Amino acid sequence: MVQNEATRGGGGGALRDEYMAENAIWLLDQAGPQGKIVLWAHNAHVQNLSPWMGAHLRSRYGAEYVILGFSFYQGGFNAIEQNAAGQFLRLTALAAPPALDGSIEHHFQRLDRPRVLLDLRPLRANRSASAAWLRGPLPLRNIGAVYRPSSPAAYFAPTRVPEQYDVMIHFENTTPSVLLPFRYE
Repeated sequence: MVQNEATRGGGGGALRDEYMAENAIWLLDQAGPQGKIVLWAHNAHVQNLSPWMGAHLRSRYGAEYVILGFSFYQGGFNAIEQNAAGQFLRLTALAAPPALDGSIEHHFQRLDRPRVLLDLRPLRANRSASAAWLRGPLPLRNIGAVYRPSSPAAYFAPTRVPEQYDVMIHFENTTPSVLLPFRYE
């Protein structure tokens, strides 16, 4: 795959996401015409935005591919810690401060609910001024495998949430998962 990515161009994981989509399509094909699957991946991979996996799946399955995005206001998670000098340290529990003002997470927090499930699909047809703010772009937290605690604002990206996701699931607070022991051999 690495050689193929280099020769086909794109870089940045575009080919990886294409292959992830191909694998998901193959798995669903194995289930037959009435089959369904739940595919859980990072928000970036599932979103309806090229060149990510989600755009390939939306192209193939249309509205049958329902995209769930996740967000949180503050809390813990596991990631590879990166220090201010850019060195990768270790996989560990880390904490994110409260979300940026104006972010989708900030707006969810203003609802004063510990959990929110919001179906965004009706917003695509709603062109009213009262819904325009949510169509964005709005900052959305996007933490992957690596996190630099000294730069929490760097993990927010402008996102057109109703175009890229069908449903958002939001948590006010998160806690890191429990890591299993891992031995290098």
